[in-house]
Amino acid sequence: MIPIKLTMQAFGPYKEKETIDFSKFFEDRLFLIAGNTGSGKTMIFDAMCYALFGQPSGEYRDASTLRSQFAAKEDVTYVEFEFSHRNKKYTITRFPEQYKISRSKEVLQRASAQIIVEDELINGIKNVDQKIKEVLGIDRSQFKQIVMIAQGEFRELVSADSKKRESIYRNIFNTEEFKNIQNILKEKSLEYEKKFENSDQRIRGFLESINSINKISYDDFTIDQILSILSKDIEDYEKKLEELKPRKEDYKNKISNNNNFLESINSLVDKNRELMSIDISSLKDEVEFLNKAKKTFLIRDKERILENFKETRSGYTGEKEKIISDLDHHKKNLEILNKEFEEIKFYDEEIEKLRSKVIDIESLKDTVNEKENLENKIKNLENEISSIDDEVKLFKTKLDILNNKHEEMLKFNLENRDVKDKIVHIETELLNTEEINEGFYKYECELGIYGELLDKCKKCEDEYNKISTLYEEKLRDLSKIEDIYFRNQAGFLAKKLEDGSPCIVCGSTVHPNKATLIDSNISEDSFKKSRDEISKIEKEREKIVTDKINLNKDVSSKANKISEIYDEILKRDKERKFINFEKFESCKDSIEQVEFSLAFLKNLLKESKGIYDKFIKSQDEILNIEGEIKEVKLHIDEYEKIYIKKRSDVSALNTILSDKRLRLLKYNILSVSDYSKILKQTIGNLESLINKRETINSSITKCNNEILKLQSKLDIKNKDIEDLNFKIDENEKIFIKSLNSNEFKDVEEYQKFKITEDNYNNRNKFIEDKREEYKAIKLKIKELERGLDNAPYKNRDELFLHIEDLTNNLKEIEECEIKYHKNKSLLENVHRSILEINKDILKREKLRTNLNELNKIANGNNSYKISFERYILGIYFKEIIQAANIRLLKLTNGRFLFRHLKESIDMRSPQGLEISVFDNKTSQERRLDAVSGGESFQASLALALGLSDVVQRYSGGVSIDTLFIDEGFGSLDSDSLQNALECLIDANDESKLIGIISHVQELKDFIKSKIEVIDSNSGSSIKISI
Repeated sequence: MIPIKLTMQAFGPYKEKETIDFSKFFEDRLFLIAGNTGSGKTMIFDAMCYALFGQPSGEYRDASTLRSQFAAKEDVTYVEFEFSHRNKKYTITRFPEQYKISRSKEVLQRASAQIIVEDELINGIKNVDQKIKEVLGIDRSQFKQIVMIAQGEFRELVSADSKKRESIYRNIFNTEEFKNIQNILKEKSLEYEKKFENSDQRIRGFLESINSINKISYDDFTIDQILSILSKDIEDYEKKLEELKPRKEDYKNKISNNNNFLESINSLVDKNRELMSIDISSLKDEVEFLNKAKKTFLIRDKERILENFKETRSGYTGEKEKIISDLDHHKKNLEILNKEFEEIKFYDEEIEKLRSKVIDIESLKDTVNEKENLENKIKNLENEISSIDDEVKLFKTKLDILNNKHEEMLKFNLENRDVKDKIVHIETELLNTEEINEGFYKYECELGIYGELLDKCKKCEDEYNKISTLYEEKLRDLSKIEDIYFRNQAGFLAKKLEDGSPCIVCGSTVHPNKATLIDSNISEDSFKKSRDEISKIEKEREKIVTDKINLNKDVSSKANKISEIYDEILKRDKERKFINFEKFESCKDSIEQVEFSLAFLKNLLKESKGIYDKFIKSQDEILNIEGEIKEVKLHIDEYEKIYIKKRSDVSALNTILSDKRLRLLKYNILSVSDYSKILKQTIGNLESLINKRETINSSITKCNNEILKLQSKLDIKNKDIEDLNFKIDENEKIFIKSLNSNEFKDVEEYQKFKITEDNYNNRNKFIEDKREEYKAIKLKIKELERGLDNAPYKNRDELFLHIEDLTNNLKEIEECEIKYHKNKSLLENVHRSILEINKDILKREKLRTNLNELNKIANGNNSYKISFERYILGIYFKEIIQAANIRLLKLTNGRFLFRHLKESIDMRSPQGLEISVFDNKTSQERRLDAVSGGESFQASLALALGLSDVVQRYSGGVSIDTLFIDEGFGSLDSDSLQNALECLIDANDESKLIGIISHVQELKDFIKSKIEVIDSNSGSSIKISI
């Protein structure tokens, strides 16, 4: 993340709008923020933190207190921060919660935020915070600790424990996935532990369920031993059940035999009881009753005839009463109708009046229609007038819009009249900048090749020096070997001499003192080998010399080429706007600056061309708008003329309509529907009176006819009743005579013995069945008495007690058998369940052990107290320490060195990211909390720069291209200050933007690029000097 521009208004101590263009520092990449104590130096970094995270950097600052106390009420407090990250530009704007002046009142304005990512706009604090988290990958506290070495917080950076460092580095190096692996292993391990605990609980539960049978402790036996005990118990119960079977069968047989004797005795007793229950005397009474009831069947026909006549008479009597009731009803109706007939004599006069009214209303039909037509015409005219009024308003609105648009376009054309010249200027500058950029790329490419050639020259020089040294050594060795070889020639000849043979040197045949070899290891072959080796080395040296000459020529040629390109770029960049390097220096920073300038010019050109196109189009649009304005004014004039004419027509029609309404007011007729309704109502009233008169006349005639009919029916019905009374008297005499002849005293006695035929038959059958039952019981008693002659117990009570004893014995055996079966079944179920659990345990035991071991190792439950994620972070941490040690050695003149501790003093806490300082001066290792303030600053500076180096190395992590250092330099002596500055210059060479917040005078003299914070009684302001 590299800041480009920061804008603050009414923020902190800054009253006015202050803008800091960080791109001005891209050339030196090192700048100083200077000012008096409390002037607002650190507030610049606070503003950046607030823009990014919605909170300032300090622990004791709150976002609600950021508004400047010097600001005017109408000034809005906000921060706008533009920065680049991974070749993308971001512009973020935040407004804290504040009171805003609206219509002379203070209104609370909620905090808000927005961010522009290239062409995308994101609104809302939550959405902006999420986007910043995605882009940077760290939160506010981590950003503050990595990017800012803050005043009073140097020691916190170096003395942070493993846990705090882990939180910072996790987001920087994206090690969350390793933490997830730890969590998965922990969850899996716990899951398996719970499964095994559940298995143990289940086994304990099963064993508790058989405590009443056999108390087996899970703590005293293994699962295999428990299974063995259960198997033995099951076998014991099987044996006991087999022993009970014969005893049970014996008791069952004895009980069955004795029950048979008991049933026979009970049957005999029951039959005697049945025999005694039959009442002979009651049966005789029943026979006498049935004989008397039989005689009633001889009289029933005569009784039925008499009853029929009586029922018919009763029906006739009911019909007579109905006729009398209807006759009375019609007589009453006739009286009412006669009264109504007297009343309708006065209807004739009313009917004539209604007929006259109907004729008068029918004559108004045309008047009603004419009134309706007039009202419709007036309504239509009113609608037309309203439409015309609306059209006029629309045209006037359109005229206002066209006039405003016309004024805006004239203003736009006036403001952009020189846009074409501006485009030509931008295109010229863009073409020149593109050629400079192309030259930079050529220069950088040639410089790279030049560097490679220099490396090759150096390598060739080293090879030449090496082979020359080797050549000289071998040459010296060959000289020695050659000398010895020639001196060994006499020895070689002496070896071949034999007594009696002449010497080829002196000719003597006697050889008392033969020459000997000076060095027997030097032979002709070894001599030749050394000469061949020298020859080979000499050829290699000659080849290297040739390569060296050729490389020097290439270097010289490439240097000339680079000079030509540099001079060509210099011609185009006469003001040295982009060239901030000397010949043969890298231009990567300048390329970045040129590309930034190119992007800016292209965007500016695009905007200017868009403005120019709009300017050209606006010329025609102005003419079109002027024509439209003229046309709209003509339409307004025409509509106003039509409006006046229509309003006059409405006035004339209203006069005619008033006359029509006055004529219709007599019958309160307001519309055609009212006319139809009143006419229909009047005709209805007329018809109603006529119909009522005719209906009453008809009803009187009809009522008289009905009265005559009913009187005739009444006479006939009286004659029928008289005939029936005679027949009933005759048949009553015949019925009484029949009762006397069949020995019945009266009708009451006859009714007492009168039963239905089915009842008679059933009762008669019952008597016959009882006779047969009596005979059968007597026979059965004799049979049972013969069967009990051989019974062991003649007394039923004695036999019953004997059976009861046998049954109790059988019950005890059955209860014992049920108990054995229940216990055996329970033991079998427990045995089977524990066996299944044991199989599952054995199956999962190895996986459980492996998971537990992996969980302990991965989550730091090991001798080193290092988790899997912390182990991975430790690898990065070692690299950070290595990079930081390069800085620390330089900052402390080789005195201090960081050491990575695998173990700390407190082994109870997580380990792996602990560090200490080794003092080369005292050869002692020191804890970080024991270093002084100046040493703490040096250590934190070295760690911050080391962290930056490692993060840049791993491009997948958080990109740290910016570092702010707040104070701390005041704690350094002059030598340490010089070392710190040299270290920062080295960091500057690595393309980092470094800002130092300090009031140390030596820094002001040393660093050219400055942001000076000037405080006053009316607030602070910012001055930038390059």
